[in-house]
Amino acid sequence: MNTEKNNQTDTFTKNGISGTELILQFAIAFVLIVNLIWFIFHLVLKVGIIVHFLNDWLPILMVSYGWVDKNFVFIDFVFIGIFSVEFFYKWIYAIKHKIYHRWFFYPILKWYETLNCFPSVFGWWIIWLRVLTLSYRLHKLRIFDFTRNYFYRVVNKYWSILIEEVSDRVVVNVIEGIQSELSTGSPVLHQIIEKVLYPQKDLIAKAIIKNIQISIHEISDNYEQNIREYVAQNIDDATKQSSEFNQIVKVPIVGGVLESKLQKIITEIVTNVLIQVISDLKKHENTAKYEHFTAQFMEKAVNEISEEMNTQIGNLLVEALEIIKQYVKIQQWKVKENAEKQTLAMKRKLKEEKYKA
Repeated sequence: MNTEKNNQTDTFTKNGISGTELILQFAIAFVLIVNLIWFIFHLVLKVGIIVHFLNDWLPILMVSYGWVDKNFVFIDFVFIGIFSVEFFYKWIYAIKHKIYHRWFFYPILKWYETLNCFPSVFGWWIIWLRVLTLSYRLHKLRIFDFTRNYFYRVVNKYWSILIEEVSDRVVVNVIEGIQSELSTGSPVLHQIIEKVLYPQKDLIAKAIIKNIQISIHEISDNYEQNIREYVAQNIDDATKQSSEFNQIVKVPIVGGVLESKLQKIITEIVTNVLIQVISDLKKHENTAKYEHFTAQFMEKAVNEISEEMNTQIGNLLVEALEIIKQYVKIQQWKVKENAEKQTLAMKRKLKEEKYKA
């Protein structure tokens, strides 16, 4: 979709803007300001106490405005005509240059320009709406920056709080619903395994083998000695518990020697096998073979997953979702507000210390 071109504040505000387009922008901005002032003045004159005040103190103004008031609809249509010409010209321009993905996107995305073409004869609510859209257009043209207004900051702050609270509650309810389904043995868990984990088994296998290879390369050079000592210790423990080895030890004269030789042979064989496996894992030419083996292992594990394992995986997912839920419940707006208070308090303290010094 080509809507990324909507990053411009207006169709004309592009790099390399021509002088004619710049003049048109200033002209439209001037008309917007005049129309906005006229609307606000007209709305103010509908307040009885203000009308009485102006009649007493500025009667000439009221007499002069009488003609404007009588011809309100005609003057309004003059403004609408100007805005309509601008609107349709820019819409045709957007269609011709394919600025948006569809021809009808312009009036939707530029809703504030579309609303400016509605005449006020539809009712007072249209006038109020056009006051808002006129203000918004002036803001988009960066003639007025309403974000620096105290009223805007207050409204935006509490609007953000409202949106955060509502969205957090929605997310928490969704998470609790998923937790409930996982806890009651819902088919959701099977769908996660079959539709998410299983199709990605090859990628997961690659990631596992890659991490194993990285870990092996990071192992110190004396890993062979560590493996040898580990295997020797385990074989020594195993032989002491083996009744067959105990019988060999009891053989006169040669029993002890045989036991020692057998332990050494078994230790050597097992150690060499483990070292060879590790060495093979380090070789990149064997990567595909181990990835295939791991993928087959995962496939078998998924197909033969037991009910107990299914429950354990479900519990793990429930606990993971609980962590996410607790994080979502944190009121970020309150954290931000406390941070701002601490910053202000620190600035105030530094200012006081500077003043005392």
